[in-house]
Amino acid sequence: MALFSTLKDAEPERSEPQEFAYALRCVQLLAGYGSQPISCKLKPSVLGQIQHKYEALSYAWGDTTKKVEILLEGQPFKITKNLETALRRLRLAKEDHSLWIDAVCINQHDRPEVNLQVKRMWSVYRYASKVIIFLGEGTTDTHHAVDLIQALAREGNRLGHRRVTSFIFTKDAQPTKKALQRLMSSPWWSRSWVIQEFAVATEVAFVCGDLEWSGESFCEALRTLVDVRFNAALPRGQEYFMREIASTPISHLMTARKDYQDSHSEASRSKGAPERDPLSLLYRFRSFKASDPRDKVYSFVGLEVQFDLGIRPRLRRG
Repeated sequence: MALFSTLKDAEPERSEPQEFAYALRCVQLLAGYGSQPISCKLKPSVLGQIQHKYEALSYAWGDTTKKVEILLEGQPFKITKNLETALRRLRLAKEDHSLWIDAVCINQHDRPEVNLQVKRMWSVYRYASKVIIFLGEGTTDTHHAVDLIQALAREGNRLGHRRVTSFIFTKDAQPTKKALQRLMSSPWWSRSWVIQEFAVATEVAFVCGDLEWSGESFCEALRTLVDVRFNAALPRGQEYFMREIASTPISHLMTARKDYQDSHSEASRSKGAPERDPLSLLYRFRSFKASDPRDKVYSFVGLEVQFDLGIRPRLRRG
């Protein structure tokens, strides 16, 4: 039996957004624990019926030449090792977990389906109950970085530059610095597609190993670190460290999310989406990587950027 049935859009309702009629699949990550095989089932639906009832995964595919097998509808199905690691972290012990995952929910061997679903992907992330950002397995000291992030989110604005730098640059803070460097060097931070996935999400959670923390607290902490990088008197020799953990591209990523969320707030909705200069965005995110250079353009589709170049997504994302 074929794994992937043909998707068919619903008839759009006049009173609802057009995207609510979009057909898609979600995946049920079946309950399990430990070394038990990962097992999933596909659930075809339309977006309007499942909005805010699933979580969307944002992750780096990893090495596509090295794959492992999971069970999909009881059949062997190959995915990248990084995705398998993420699924083990997200699997619940006693109940199934409803997710949207590009590599599983889109039939990667059906070119017309891939082209259409890539174009619509912004809506999947926009209407998820939460977007889960998987940064990898982490290390034994990742909790040091997460503790600092949460402290800065709570107290960063109140402490001022001098106190924040003392948090980071004391001798006792060396494990925290190293952990933060590793966290911010995850491949996720440099993928072109994360711009869209992160910006449009209603709610975001970061996951690294067995740790999870809120996206808003991370954004607040990173804004504090960016402010310190550009406006504080840094100890000698620490400029490179600050460029690593509060890089300009990461600052642009935070800004892209804030701009999108602000433009879609209740107060702004009646004014319509602001125009966004495509060349400015391409330049701002020029250091972000894509397996296909065209992804650098297609990954802005969900941000309502008008390129007007007569191009349409026709590729596999990665």
